[in-house]
Amino acid sequence: MKRIFAIAALATLATAAHAQDNNNAAASSTATASAPAAGSQVAVTNATGTTTTTAPAAAADTKKWSLSAVVQAELGSSELNYSNRKDKAVDTTNYIGMGYKLDKENSIGFKQYFTASHNPENAEKNKAVNSADMSYPVLTYGHTFKGVAKSDPISALFWYYVPVTATDYKTQNNGILRMDAELVWTLTPQWAVSYYLNPRQSLIPTEGTMDLDGQTVPYFAKTTLIHYGTLYYNVNDNISYYLNVGARHDWKTKSNFALAKEQFLSNLGASFAFNGGKFVLNPEIDYAVTLPRDGSNMKVASTYDEANLSYVMTVVMAY
Repeated sequence: MKRIFAIAALATLATAAHAQDNNNAAASSTATASAPAAGSQVAVTNATGTTTTTAPAAAADTKKWSLSAVVQAELGSSELNYSNRKDKAVDTTNYIGMGYKLDKENSIGFKQYFTASHNPENAEKNKAVNSADMSYPVLTYGHTFKGVAKSDPISALFWYYVPVTATDYKTQNNGILRMDAELVWTLTPQWAVSYYLNPRQSLIPTEGTMDLDGQTVPYFAKTTLIHYGTLYYNVNDNISYYLNVGARHDWKTKSNFALAKEQFLSNLGASFAFNGGKFVLNPEIDYAVTLPRDGSNMKVASTYDEANLSYVMTVVMAY
């Protein structure tokens, strides 16, 4: 399952870790680099960079500009384990971005997404095995709020996906609005728990259908909520592990918020930071299953299916 909402976070997390290293702050990370978190998104985006300082605070970081690049490769478990081909299908989601820190609590940024895929089955269909497509440019604004219910400070990130794709033009899409925020509670220098909240709203004025590669698909304005709880264990400032469990809900905005789709989500992963946070590796095992709309196919949700399992590796470089 593609988790663009998550990978954007890691790059700015690495930037935050690098800034902390430059300040020589002796701190113990709580909820360090993890793909699904969204916490300290002024300093980071989706990955939490909250820290518990154990030494006198260093001087504030004066670095204003940051650059980042992210590559996320995903391989389905069934493709890996059951495909007879030695050449496996792999999809990647990537972006390059830049950010500017306005002050201690506010920042702005720009990200350009693009996707690339390698699908050996396309050779049998006389299609290109390798393909790459430019995707959304994204404008962001980050702001840090005070904690809620004794949580760490909350760094929220507000996104606007600029509608530039061919599908956007066909559906008259005016873009997508999104917010990422994570409430993190530091339990000990090693353990932390959090609640991640990611609402989105597509801005499509009409509803209808369109042809996409010979198939007719519906389109409509969609209200989305992705949310989950996460448990973090931090080995040290450079290594952390996490487990989260949550859900994704999609509603038809203009149809009295009729439920269009609902998914159960769970991710198990680790984060390894190198060179002061300039380079981050984030391996993860993802499980996502669409929940049944009624009791007739409850087995879909209650039975493990390897087709819903995927392996993801995210690589982040940030300066």
